[in-house]
Formats: sequence, structure tokens, C-alpha cells
Amino acid sequence: MRSNRAGRLPLAAAFVFCAAAHAQNVPAGDPYAARIDRCMQAALQDEPRTGLSLAGSLLAERGLPDGPRLGALTCEQIAQYKLGRHAQALETIERILPLLEAPSIHADDRFSATMNAAGTLLPLGRADDALALYDRALALVGDDSPHGQVAALHGIGMVHALARDDQAQAEAYFRRALAVIDRHRMPGSMAELMLHYNLGYTLLLAGRPADAEAALLRALEMAEGRTALDRLRYAILSHRGEIARLQGDSETARARLERALAWQHADQDLQGEAVTSIWLSGLALQQDGPEQALPHALRALAVAEQGNFVPEIRSSLRLLADLHAQMGDAARAADDAQRLRELQRRSAPTGGADRLTALQARADASAQRSVPSPRSTALRDTALGALALLLAIGGLALHRARRRRREAAARNGGGLPGLREAIARLEALPPPDDGMRHALLSIEIDTGAAAGDALPDGLAQRLREACDGHDVVARRRGDAFVVMRPDTHREAACALAGHLLGTLRRALAEMPRADAEAAVRIGVAPCPFFPHDAPQWEASLRMADRACASVQGAAGGWAGLWGLPAGAGTDPERVRLDPQAAQARGWIAIDGERPRSRPSDPGAPARVDA
Repeated sequence: MRSNRAGRLPLAAAFVFCAAAHAQNVPAGDPYAARIDRCMQAALQDEPRTGLSLAGSLLAERGLPDGPRLGALTCEQIAQYKLGRHAQALETIERILPLLEAPSIHADDRFSATMNAAGTLLPLGRADDALALYDRALALVGDDSPHGQVAALHGIGMVHALARDDQAQAEAYFRRALAVIDRHRMPGSMAELMLHYNLGYTLLLAGRPADAEAALLRALEMAEGRTALDRLRYAILSHRGEIARLQGDSETARARLERALAWQHADQDLQGEAVTSIWLSGLALQQDGPEQALPHALRALAVAEQGNFVPEIRSSLRLLADLHAQMGDAARAADDAQRLRELQRRSAPTGGADRLTALQARADASAQRSVPSPRSTALRDTALGALALLLAIGGLALHRARRRRREAAARNGGGLPGLREAIARLEALPPPDDGMRHALLSIEIDTGAAAGDALPDGLAQRLREACDGHDVVARRRGDAFVVMRPDTHREAACALAGHLLGTLRRALAEMPRADAEAAVRIGVAPCPFFPHDAPQWEASLRMADRACASVQGAAGGWAGLWGLPAGAGTDPERVRLDPQAAQARGWIAIDGERPRSRPSDPGAPARVDA
């Protein structure tokens, strides 16, 4: 399965490690363990909004113990970062840090949350804080956990490479991590593969192309036979093209770069395409001059902006300023530098101001026909952006493999399609009739930790039997489902929610293995959310998830958020964040099994009281 969200990769490796640590260290019988695991899985993969909703539901519970609260906050932080809500992620980290001192927090959970916080702070310009947390994480694990040591050392190396431009220190920490792997006989792991890749990149940036190629080839050798690593393989091919250029073999360089670019374009790997386009621009500049290099640089900027990849946008603008200056186009060079200055001001990366000042001066000097040499910083910044990207691939591949197994299990258990397949079916439907919309019902069934797989499979069958023939029923994971009813209206959708709630409650009562605390929660939302808007399945599903997460009480229930004509044109995300305000403005109707009013936890997302 291809990923089109490469820009969300840089922090995934640390997140995957922490999610696994939490799952392994919850006390037996912890009633929150399964919910936190679902939250982390959603946040780590392609459903950060679902993860955010699940985290909010957990954090809204009164009396939540410190351990589960730390897990929920970590999940919330990951989801906020992946959704681009960086200010919120930083605020969540401020809530996490004091909790790390609580004596009730398990040591492994403390380490995992520390690593996650550092991994978010680093790309958001808080390198010093990130380094302090990575150092603390390394002290927390000591010699007892070689895997933890490797992760912390890797993170410290990334700080030196990404934020401090200190390749010597980065190399030293990467080699220390590899030494831990050798000492504890841990060869062949994904962590070792990524360390060899990052070491190779560091050596390339340090001007040691032969050593760099040896490390990259070692990473490539370790990737042999592993699935979901095609992007890594073609990234290495691209970087080896740059190495060939540096070694004077222009023909090999062009062949490698063009092959990598063709694959990356076909795979919609926008970040990889941007990096390779910059390498090709450098090759064209070396062989043919700035006029022939310019199209590659423009392509790099276009695809980087399409994916909002800030390091590649920065590198492309710097390269364009250089090329325009060499071409004697002072106006365009100055414009490139100004755009770069504005980008730098927004993202505030470490050490950028001096480089930008020098670049602006250089663009101004081009008015006097100055023709400077190419900027090595453009290639360095591109390489560093990809270095952060590739740190993540190992962990992300693991979670994609787990997702594929869950989706296959879902199709084999209960005979239901996965969510993506179900949405594809509905996207093929004609628009609903006037006055009608499609309805989405998000269903969460908490069957208890000891229920096993048979319970959800049996419930899937009962759910399918309770729906009409034209309904689409999909399984998101073991105990979570979505029902999609085409061409319906609010009253019918609410009636369906009540019907399915009763059916599933009865099914649970009839199953002897069901936990006594088992509960069913259902959230309802239309698609499109507001009348006459274009259908947006993801936005509507987030609204249904929001309604589902709002259901309180041990017995569960159902709640609905239904967009009204007065809200047409409003961003559904605004409604999701504060449904009560939207209801007060007449934008939505809130329905539910047992309407009630309770004050919201000031630290939690706005909640639907239904």
C-alpha cells in the first residue's frame, strides 16, 4: 500500500517505540490499556483525528490515574503534531513534563513519554529542550535497556545533525548507538538499518562520499527482503547519485537520479521527488550551467510546496536564489531570498538568521554582476530533511504491516470490508437526492480485555444482520466499526443508531464471555456534513468519531452531530472543536440517547453532552 503522507514521517519512529513500550508495561487488568493502545495506533498511523478524539475521551474522565493520563496525553501530543497543530502539541508537552515526575509512573512509560516529547520539540525549533530530554531519556534507561539506549543515542545524534549542523557529533552518537547494537548482539534490526542510513548521510554531508556510500550500501543490504521499504531503497539510490556526482562520474549520477526520480514521481513520493530534483539541479549546474539547472530547482520547489515539506522548500528557495544570482537576475534572486526569510521567520530553525542575512546580501550583490559558486547549504538542508524523514521508516513499516494484518483479519472475521474499501464503494455512488444525505455511524464496542477475538467477530455478524441491504458496514479494527447508510435523513439516521445500539447490547448480553463492563458507543454524522457542500468522508467520519467519543457512562449510548442549513460553508473542524457553540448559533443539531448537561474539563477538548 502506498503512502501519500511522507511529510508526517519524521517523528513516527520514536512514537512507534513508545507505543510498544506502553503496551508491554501496563499492569495486568488495567481497564485503560486497550483504549490507550487504540488511541496510539490511530495517532501513529493514518487516523490522527481519531487518535485525538480517543485521547480527549480518556482525558475527560474524572479520576483518571496518572499512568493512563500520561498515555492519553502522549497520544494527544502525537496526533496534534501529525495534524499540524504545533502550538497545541507544545501546550500538551507542558502538561506532560510535570507528570513525568509522578512516582506512580512506570519507568518504561516515563522513558517513552520523554522520547516522544523530545521528538516533537526537535522539528519545532526547540532543539535545546529536545536535547535535554534525550539526555534525560538516556540516563533513565542506563545499561538495563540496550534498545532504549539505541533510541536515545539516535535521537541525540539527530539533534546534532538537524539543529546544530554538527556532523562530527552526530557521527559520534550514531556510532555509539551502533556499538551498543554490536555489544548486545542485536544485529539485523530496523534500528541498525536506519542508523547505517543516517550515518551514511552524515558522512556525505561531512564531505566523505566514499565512507558515506559504504554506510548507505550497508543499509541497502539490510533492507533486502524487507517489505514496505521501497522509498528507502530509492532514497538511497538518489543519494548515491549525488555521491557519483561528487566523485566525478556524471553519467552514473544522472542514471541513478533519473531512475530514482521516475519511481518517486510514480509513487507520489513528493518529498523524495523534491530531494532528487535538487540533486539533479546540482548535476545540471555542474555540467551545463544555471539555465539548465533552473527547471529542476523549480520542480523541487513545486513538489515541496505541494507536500508542505519545509526543509525542501527552504533548500529549493536557497538554490533558486543562487541560480538566479548566477544568471544575473537580481530581482528574482532577491524575491527568492525574501520568501526564504519569511519562511525562516515562521519556522525559526536554529542558526538560520545568519545564513539568510548572508543570502540576502548575496542576492543584492548580484545587481553588480557578481556570479558566486553554488551554495552547498542547499544540498545540506535537503539532506538533513531527508535524514529526519528516513529515521522513521523502520517503525512506520512495522505499523503498516500491523495495519494490513488487522485489515485482513477484519475481512476474514465477520466478512466485513475494511474502511478504505467501504469508502471507495460510497464514493462511487451518485450524489444523494435533494434533502437527503449519507449517514455515517462510528461504533466503538468495549468488550473488556479478556474477551478475545471471537466476541468482535460475533458482533460483526449481528451488526451486519441488523442493517439494511443497501447499508455499507465496515470494520476499522477488532472492536470498532462504521455503518454508512446512503440517501437518508436525520431522523432515520438517529433511529438507526438507536436500533443498532439495542441490537449490540442484546448481543453482548447473550455472549457468556463478554465482560460485565462491556459498553457500546455510537456517534452519528451526515456526509456531506452541511447540506449542499461537497462530500468529505474524512471530515464527516471525524464528526461521527467526535460524537462517539462524547458518549459518557458505563453503559455507553449514542450521540449525533447533524449539520443544518444555517451552517453551510462553515469548516466542520470548527464545529468539531466546539459543538455547543455551533449548536447555539443554529449550525447543528445535537441528538442522543440520554441528553444531559455537564461542565467540560477545562483541559480536555470541547465535549458533546448527549
